[in-house]
Amino acid sequence: MKTKALNIQQYKLFFFILGAISLLSLVVYVYSINQTVRNVVSRQNMEVELMRLTSEIGEKEFVYIAKKNQITLEKAFAMGFKSVDAKVFVSRQSSVALVNGGETSQ
Repeated sequence: MKTKALNIQQYKLFFFILGAISLLSLVVYVYSINQTVRNVVSRQNMEVELMRLTSEIGEKEFVYIAKKNQITLEKAFAMGFKSVDAKVFVSRQSSVALVNGGETSQ
């Protein structure tokens, strides 16, 4: 009967390689979880900022509409605006370049 000797060095190397791979996997896993949590927190902060900016824009639009509704012809004349007799319109059509008082110039 023959006896077989086991080489312990081979199993030690195999064990250390598996241990190193497991440790590396654990480090990558912890790093990935950390990045995921940071991304979620960042997204929540951006959503809060977006809501704040949307609210601010809504308030400014309300103020704009309120001020626009306060303007009247009397107020415009009081501020120095004058009524124009000859109205000039600009057109994008190539055949009509300028309309002045009903006359067409090309």
